[in-house]
Formats: sequence, C-alpha cells, structure tokens
Amino acid sequence: MRLFSRSLLLLLLCSCAAKKSEHKSASSIYESQITVVEKFLDGKKIKGTGLTDAILFLEELTSIDSEVGDGFVDTYEPTLKNVKDWNEWYKSNKHLLYWDESEQKVKLKKE
Repeated sequence: MRLFSRSLLLLLLCSCAAKKSEHKSASSIYESQITVVEKFLDGKKIKGTGLTDAILFLEELTSIDSEVGDGFVDTYEPTLKNVKDWNEWYKSNKHLLYWDESEQKVKLKKE
C-alpha cells in the first residue's frame, strides 16, 4: 500500500512538472510569432496557417494591424514597418505580458 501511495505521488508530481514545461513564457510566445513574420519577409516559406496565425496573434495583442493586399480576397502582406511597429510595441509592453491559464493565451495586464 505504501509503495502504491509513493508511486501515485511520483506520477502526480511528474505530470505537474510536464504540464509546467509545456507552457512557454508569454515573452517567448510573442517572440516566436514575430519570428514567423520575419522569416516570411526574408523569403522563407511558412507552412500551413503559420503566417496567418502569427499575424492574428500580433494584431489582437498589440492592436496594430498588418498590411493587407489589394486583391478580391484580403490577404495579409506584412511589411518591415509592421515588424518595426510590433517590435517597438513589444519593447514598451513586454513587462505587461502574461500567460492566462484559463484562456490558454498570452494577454496584456492593464496598468
């Protein structure tokens, strides 16, 4: 019985540690999203919805819109100016970023 209790406790501790390591810091998530856009601007292919997801993340968090193409269907066409604006916003606000566990997303603390 005692061995079972210890095994169960060890299992719970391991699963909690694994869950914590699954969540990156809010800053590293932001930085990974801006990196996707920078890679796109460097001419690298971005698979799937990676670029769109990154732009939507950045727009929602910063309230800074990406450039959009002039076609029939609006397509995101981020520019170096967009990246500069997002990076300036990040420098001013990174201390306010946090991971909201209940919503499973990066959010901005209100000052």
